Amino acid sequence: MFRTASVGVAVSVGLLVATASAANPPFGGDDTGFVPPVKSAVAKCEAGASKAAAKLVTCIAKCHDSRAAGKLADDTAEDSCEKTLAGKSCAAKFTLAISKLSGCPACINGTTMANLAGTAEAVLDANNGTVYCEGAPNLPFGGDDNGFVPPAKSATAKCETGVSKAAVKLLTCIFKCHDGQASGKLEDATHEEECETTDDSKSCRAKFVAAVGKLQSCPACINSTSMAGLETMAESVLDGNNGSLYCAQ
Repeated sequence: MFRTASVGVAVSVGLLVATASAANPPFGGDDTGFVPPVKSAVAKCEAGASKAAAKLVTCIAKCHDSRAAGKLADDTAEDSCEKTLAGKSCAAKFTLAISKLSGCPACINGTTMANLAGTAEAVLDANNGTVYCEGAPNLPFGGDDNGFVPPAKSATAKCETGVSKAAVKLLTCIFKCHDGQASGKLEDATHEEECETTDDSKSCRAKFVAAVGKLQSCPACINSTSMAGLETMAESVLDGNNGSLYCAQ
């Protein structure tokens, strides 16, 4: 679902350079971004943008799932689901959600949020092949999406769609960890990292591993190595781009 974290790393470097002069404290650890004042208008806006971004990611993944299930006939229909259908696409819903926010800092604006939406789609499309991974004779998704369409209602389809749903829950969980630190529910980067990865029983990583471990009849490309890579990449990209949402310095 996610490709290299180069985009996230680039954002990370830029934000860390600015840390010394920031009024709001940085998230710290491996997370970019700045912790807003608790219960401030900025905090409310940035948390709203984060929740909208989580819904955007979930929506795009559902478009992929629908294409895999045959509910969307081709790449054109899948792109319509993601971005081109006026008023109803994932991108349109994200734009509407952002437009309803108030009290936002200058860094939350139409341009930055459109760029974020574009990055989210590009990363998910480019890494769809990590989830819908069993190749020929399965046909490729086509267009800007990597991956292959599994046979309808097959064991492979059930497994790969299960991985997709588990990955969405992983992403949503990581967003919530960021929101938790921003709101003060998680007091520092150490506790935020426990939420994401280091708590062996309750972290986002642990839940993802458990969910994938329950899947059956999976193709060989769904394995512990590929799934560990997927989880690591998901965390790295979201951490690296957290500063696009919690951006007020």
